[in-house]
Order: sequence, then structure tokens, then C-alpha cells
Amino acid sequence: MTLPSRWPAVLQAVMKGQPRARADRHYPQWHPAPVTGLMNDPNGFIWFAGRYHLFYQWNPLDCDHRYKCWGHWSSHDLLHWQHEPMALMPDEEYDRNGCYSGSAVDNNGMLTLCYTGNVKFDDGSRTAWQCLAVEQPDGTFKKTGAGAGAAGWLHRPRARPESVEARRAVVTWCWARRMCKSGVRCCCSGLPICTRGNRAEKSPVTASTDSRMRDTCGSARTYLPSTGRTF
Repeated sequence: MTLPSRWPAVLQAVMKGQPRARADRHYPQWHPAPVTGLMNDPNGFIWFAGRYHLFYQWNPLDCDHRYKCWGHWSSHDLLHWQHEPMALMPDEEYDRNGCYSGSAVDNNGMLTLCYTGNVKFDDGSRTAWQCLAVEQPDGTFKKTGAGAGAAGWLHRPRARPESVEARRAVVTWCWARRMCKSGVRCCCSGLPICTRGNRAEKSPVTASTDSRMRDTCGSARTYLPSTGRTF
């Protein structure tokens, strides 16, 4: 679903309600929380220009997963958090159905957001673009579009994804073998495990899955590249 035309006015009204939200006795005092709506993944946790910055997926209009944007907090001590202007809104063709997971980096003194633009089609398929946005002097972020050379990954129902294996550089990939059924994979993460001195012997890769792929014991799977095992 695309961004509603009333978004700017509603968002302005929501942000004006911050003092009232903080005064509510049920509002978290130590755990960062939005003023209203649904908060999803935290993203882009970074120390930049003397402050901690934490971004998060947020739908301020409802408690569902439509209209995902990126909210923004900052803090000097990780205890007292300040709401900053909205960082990202799904207002471009390449992110029209949501600004999904990503990171924040210090790019030569410029706070830069790397995020996933989600695009859905009428036939039920979707694609995702890797996008960039750079902080401006007024604290807002200017989108620079999909990253140069970053393709849109097309996902269609009943597709059979293959696992991929990096060789030499993270930008060069080749197909390896099939390791899983169809479905959505997101929030992938790799963590080297040192088992002999300082040498990384194993590098498990974890990924959350959609509801059709969840095991009875949880909602995530781990893949060990050196053995091909999942658990």
C-alpha cells in the first residue's frame, strides 16, 4: 500500500503529542518507545558527532506493518533519548511499500543510512532495492536513490531460491547449492566463531523466516557454511 496523501499532516500531529505520551504512566521510561503506532526492527545503531543514534522501523498511523518508515532517536548517555525528525518515509517509487531493514555508517563525516526499499506488485510478487540517504545540516535525510550497482531482488510466490556463496569479495557471488524451501529470508547475520587461537573456524549465518518456514521450536534458522547443516 502506498503512502497516504494525509501523511505529512498526521505525522505532524503525532509528533506534537510527545509530551502527552511521555506523561502516560504506562509509557516506558527507560526503554525507547515511539509516541504511537507500531515499532518494528531497530536499525542503524551508531555513535556519530558526539551522540548515539538509533533508528527503527515505525508505522505511526496504525499498529500494523503498512507504511513502514524510519523513526530516529539520539542520546548522549543511552539512558535519556530524544526524538529526532523522521529519518525516512516510503515516498519514492523504489521504497513505496516500506523502508525496511538497514544500517547507518559514518561515510567520511556524513551520517549515511543504507536501507531496503520494499516494492509490492498486484500479482503478489515483490522486489527490494538497496537504498541510500544522507543526513543534511538540518537533521533530515536526503535520499540518493537505490545504491549504484545494487539490483532489485525479485521475489515471486513459489519461487525456489538458491543459496549463494561469496568468493574473494562480498560483491562477487556465484550460485552454490539449494539449502532451503521457498519463502522470505530477512535480517541475515554472520558471526565468526573462534575455536583455535584467533582463527575464525566457523561462520554461522542466521536469518529469520516467514511463517511458512518456521520450525515448531522457533522462527529463525542458522546455516553453517562449512558443513551445510541448518539448525
